[in-house]
Amino acid sequence: MEMLPVTMVMAGLMALMGTLMSALVSRRRWATKVVRGDGGDKLLGKRIRAFGNFAEYAPLSVILVGLCEFAGMAAVFVTALAAAFILGRLFHASGMLWRGTWIARGIGIVLQHAASVVAAIALLLAVFA
Repeated sequence: MEMLPVTMVMAGLMALMGTLMSALVSRRRWATKVVRGDGGDKLLGKRIRAFGNFAEYAPLSVILVGLCEFAGMAAVFVTALAAAFILGRLFHASGMLWRGTWIARGIGIVLQHAASVVAAIALLLAVFA
């Protein structure tokens, strides 16, 4: 069985990040006694949305990196791709949760989308070139 070390590290880091964000939601739910939705609590709403955004983008990023690595693409390319995805998620989450600025969120989503497009093109070229 072939190991995919870059993908494994990325998946581990993404799992830790997702768990942290989920714990922040749970902690706020406990503090506010809100079981469903955000109960009108702005901080809980921000945490729910930050985690939701992470859950929407993280799985596809790991899959894209894993496929690029499995296809035998250059290690430096796969590592750079994984780094872009991880940094994108970190910037986006920090912009939503702590800094609250559109700049960090913007950097995060630009990194996420750019890495997705680059990975998609690389995978399509690997199959059809």
